[in-house]
Amino acid sequence: MSLAISFFDPTVEDEDAAFRGMAEMPGDLFGWESWRGVWGSKELVKRGSKFLVHLKKSDLYVRPIDIHSFRIELESILSDSTDIARALKIAEEDLQFHLHNALAACAHAEQKGLGVCIS
Repeated sequence: MSLAISFFDPTVEDEDAAFRGMAEMPGDLFGWESWRGVWGSKELVKRGSKFLVHLKKSDLYVRPIDIHSFRIELESILSDSTDIARALKIAEEDLQFHLHNALAACAHAEQKGLGVCIS
């Protein structure tokens, strides 16, 4: 299984009805299920991650009001991607690819007033 990026409308109470589609391919990819350990790692915790660390134990729902803060977190991790990849023994290109997908999703969500879900 893969972690996927999708969008939701937080004003709709029913979860199925709130779904607003996936990020455009390949932009919906956020890593394999095993990447929950990457996103919830101590490396990200020590860098101040507040959003991605939730993926270690659950899916992540970022409400429209928090998209800007989420984007700042993603940009910060992207700027440290060399050190993070080295510490976690993962390919920096993979880490950057997933972060770029999430950043593109944030731009779309901000334009449409949607939330971002990673599950």
